[in-house]
Amino acid sequence: MENFEEASSPVHSIFNVSDDSVLHVEDIAELVNMHVESVRRWCRNGKLPSYNFGNKYIVVGSDFKDFMRKSKIKPRWEQLLNE
Repeated sequence: MENFEEASSPVHSIFNVSDDSVLHVEDIAELVNMHVESVRRWCRNGKLPSYNFGNKYIVVGSDFKDFMRKSKIKPRWEQLLNE
């Protein structure tokens, strides 16, 4: 059931990127209005699936959108409904 909920939970239009796009940490930091080092930390910790080439992280668009879906905070009533 979890996969169905994730698939039905759309990502806000400000995060629209193509599934095949290649994003650098600077791109993601700008999209989410966070510091670049925060995005690097997500990559290092495995929270944001990424590839590392010579200490440079890249993220595939589909992985970024999945990360954003999972990061969305659900309303309390929805959390209680799913318990």
